[in-house]
Amino acid sequence: SMKELKNNEVLEFNKTYTIVDFYATWCGPCRSQAPILENIEKNREDVEVIKVDVEECETLATEYKVLNLPTILIFKNGEPYNKFVGLTQEKTIEEVLK
Repeated sequence: SMKELKNNEVLEFNKTYTIVDFYATWCGPCRSQAPILENIEKNREDVEVIKVDVEECETLATEYKVLNLPTILIFKNGEPYNKFVGLTQEKTIEEVLK
């Protein structure tokens, strides 16, 4: 199951791709997004997914200008690589994970 970032924890990049899932407990589309990301992580050795509750980690959400949920940030080798806002399908995400 996916790693959950707690308040003040630092984002770590252990895999080629790090997918950061910004969500909130009250957000319906976020609940649909989670299993999609879980599936990607399960099927790929080079991907780690980190969930970030925007209400717990406000500083991180502000730093990355997260305004709508879910927001998915993809880092490649620790560098910002891609961003999706709103519920995003597996195929769409897979396309940027070359």
